[in-house]
Amino acid sequence: MVQGDVLPEGPFGEWTGYYAGGTAPEPVIRIKSVLYRNNPIILGSSPAIPPSDTTYYRTPMRSGMIWNQLEGAGVAGVKGVWAHELGGGRLFTVVAIEQMHPGHAWQAGLIAANCHANAYTGRITIVVDDDIDVTDLNRVMWAVVTRCDPAQDIDIIRRAWSTGWIL
Repeated sequence: MVQGDVLPEGPFGEWTGYYAGGTAPEPVIRIKSVLYRNNPIILGSSPAIPPSDTTYYRTPMRSGMIWNQLEGAGVAGVKGVWAHELGGGRLFTVVAIEQMHPGHAWQAGLIAANCHANAYTGRITIVVDDDIDVTDLNRVMWAVVTRCDPAQDIDIIRRAWSTGWIL
């Protein structure tokens, strides 16, 4: 690598399946030789619309982290948490609770949306009753369309910690 040796690079395919970042001058690396291995073990994640390699481990891991943080914040009655594969294990989270008092679902949703494990890149958090399987997107959306009054039941949290980019 020679200092000042740059060429335009990008945009790069991100884990969301979209190209991001535009084109920018980046340092050039000059290759002198290429080695290869038969039957390699390839690490990494292909830029693809989820579900993909990373969502299969990220989904249960992040779901458990969010659940732990909900309970750690004192939210009672949590019966399920799932950071769905379709959101890359990051963008779309569903929480099921056994409602115990007025405002309980709102409290659970607000804390789930803003806890450390979910706030960064979390875009949509849905809270459902405990009779809904959080892993079954059809049941989740059925609960949303039959039990939600959009004018009263949807909150948009502004100015919270997240990523600097919008999909």
